[in-house]
Amino acid sequence: RVVLPESLPTARARCSREADGLSVPHRTGLRYSAMVVCFIVNIRNSSASTFYVVQAGDPFYSPKIGGRACGGQRFEIPPGFEAPCEGLIVPWAATSRCGLEIGMLGEDGQKVHCVVGPSDIDDGQVDWLRVHSSNWKVVAQEHWLPLGKRHLLGAIGASVELHLTFRDRVAVSLAPGEEEPAAAQDGGAVDLARRVAERVHFEREASCSPANTVFLNVYDLASAASIPNSLLCNSLLKTFGAFHAAIEVFGEEWGFYRQPNADDCGICRSRFPRRHPVHVYRQSVNLGTTPLQDWEVWKVIREKIIPLWPSSRYDLIHCNCIHFAETFAELLQVKPVPAWVKGLHETGAAFSRAWPFNFFGGGPPAVETSQPSSSRAGPPPLPERR
Repeated sequence: RVVLPESLPTARARCSREADGLSVPHRTGLRYSAMVVCFIVNIRNSSASTFYVVQAGDPFYSPKIGGRACGGQRFEIPPGFEAPCEGLIVPWAATSRCGLEIGMLGEDGQKVHCVVGPSDIDDGQVDWLRVHSSNWKVVAQEHWLPLGKRHLLGAIGASVELHLTFRDRVAVSLAPGEEEPAAAQDGGAVDLARRVAERVHFEREASCSPANTVFLNVYDLASAASIPNSLLCNSLLKTFGAFHAAIEVFGEEWGFYRQPNADDCGICRSRFPRRHPVHVYRQSVNLGTTPLQDWEVWKVIREKIIPLWPSSRYDLIHCNCIHFAETFAELLQVKPVPAWVKGLHETGAAFSRAWPFNFFGGGPPAVETSQPSSSRAGPPPLPERR
């Protein structure tokens, strides 16, 4: 049980009383600047109604839904629709007057405006996906989604990938003596917006993807590396950074590490993906779905991974966790590791092979292709990272 300094209903009630502080999306100042860039990567309509989305023009992104441009104009989403999205973002509250508009087709006034920004529920250091009515009043705060912490005074940060799903409203039966909530006193704008908000569901990509989806989980090497990594790699600029990487598939995360004993297995499994005692989780990259079943993945790991990735093979430049992720992704038959993740170690490897650095022993470590006789009894047991 998690004990909060203030209960969530109390915090929500306080936010309702202080709605004026959140009702102006273009308010300036560090407190209202946003950091997390929120991408909508997939849209699905599982309801019986037709919805639409409108994203205001953005100088940095050209949004597309199902390959069709949708920037600055209404894009209809009929029942049964599902398509991937590119460049479709939920705008920052500090820079947008419209946000991402979502509404029901043919129902005047039934629309919401979604923006990314801080909330008074916490200490203001976390960005939330917020929902507002057409007059920018707080709507459905119980559906607001925390996205992550801000860095660099709200200027540059990581990205979050979400799925947008429309579902029919679930009818809730009232208890004996209970009455329907009274309509809002502001002309019904909040009440109309809530009807839409109850049908709009934002979910993190990792939580609603098929089990055979392969994710590359990217970490900052340490907390001190978060700021330079954010400067070099963010939603607008992708160069290189100091990263640790691991592969997540079927709910488990696999990584390559140097062990205290060089003869130990270098592959570690974690049942708690995106958590690490040293590295700082940054983001997950969807590499696609593997055609392999879960038992086939285990067979690949035990027969093609463990024997060839002992701890003694680890080298900071030439054979590290990112090299392992590249190999594992290839065996899983998914997309390769992005260039911005492996850019730093490739640059370091190129320098170590160039004159005069090659005189200092630069080069990848030798790999034994034959297994020792002791391995006939089977691969060594897998260490687990808790």
